[in-house]
Amino acid sequence: MSFFNAMTAQPLWVQIWLGWMALGAFILPLLLFIWRETRLPATIIFLTHTLNGIAVTYLFNWLGYVKLLGFPHLIFWGPLLWYLVRLTLRKPVPVWVSYIYWILISTITISLAFDLMDTIRYILGERAQTT
Repeated sequence: MSFFNAMTAQPLWVQIWLGWMALGAFILPLLLFIWRETRLPATIIFLTHTLNGIAVTYLFNWLGYVKLLGFPHLIFWGPLLWYLVRLTLRKPVPVWVSYIYWILISTITISLAFDLMDTIRYILGERAQTT
């Protein structure tokens, strides 16, 4: 089964959340490349997502669609979240940049809560494939 097929076999609320993640965590931050002062953060976000995607793909190919797939998010998005919060506190940015940062921060925070719970459940023995 492909990763896409495994995702579409999930409950509707998970599919909706994954759709939001695609928009709020991956597509929307690409707009940060518009402003000169946010090109470095945009690059860091893009590289973090790329490394995370490689890690999740590797785990999926190795273990299938299991709860441990959230673990790379903890590794890559935890530091990214810290970085983004620090950016918002550092200096004023255009209002749209602030909106993008806070949408990304909110989306990543919610995702990390799910990912932490799933990783703990996997460590505690819930290792069955979720499809």
